[in-house]
Amino acid sequence: MQFSLRSRHTDYSEVAALFEWRGSAAALAIIKPPNYSLPRLHAMDRFTRNYSIALAAIVVGLLVFWIVSTWNPRVAELNKILKADAELADYAYPFRVVKLDDGVATLSSPRSFELPAMTYLAVIDPSLANKPQDDPDMLAAQNELIHHQKRAQSLIQGEPDVTSVRWQLDRDWYTKRGIDVESLMR
Repeated sequence: MQFSLRSRHTDYSEVAALFEWRGSAAALAIIKPPNYSLPRLHAMDRFTRNYSIALAAIVVGLLVFWIVSTWNPRVAELNKILKADAELADYAYPFRVVKLDDGVATLSSPRSFELPAMTYLAVIDPSLANKPQDDPDMLAAQNELIHHQKRAQSLIQGEPDVTSVRWQLDRDWYTKRGIDVESLMR
């Protein structure tokens, strides 16, 4: 008997004979594994498939619209100007441009009308925490903050496409330091 492992149609009785296990059920079980078939996953019906595709297209479209509408390369350029300034780089707070709309640049700030500068100053210098507002150290720290804020404003307003500057409280700066801004508001 001639047997070739390369033949397309293998007769398992020939394989069993080759190994001298003719008639042995165990030999055939080893040679021919049982047919284990996985349960077939049912395909989606036409409506569900089309609904899923449409829903995914809407989500992707909204994501692309959001990215395009919020992305402004000019904001990144203005932030590079602020980072390149040696005087601002040495200060404790990193001023940055948040957005630019029709010539109005919105800059982040550690203070606002609702959150006084004393709160911010106590965070960057804990020795100022319990000092009164008219303390010489507190006044010096406030003047330094005002100076750096005016410096950031003048750098940004010096750009030809910026007509004015607005300030926005940087809540993320406080949150990153574990401070609940809402509890500090007046």
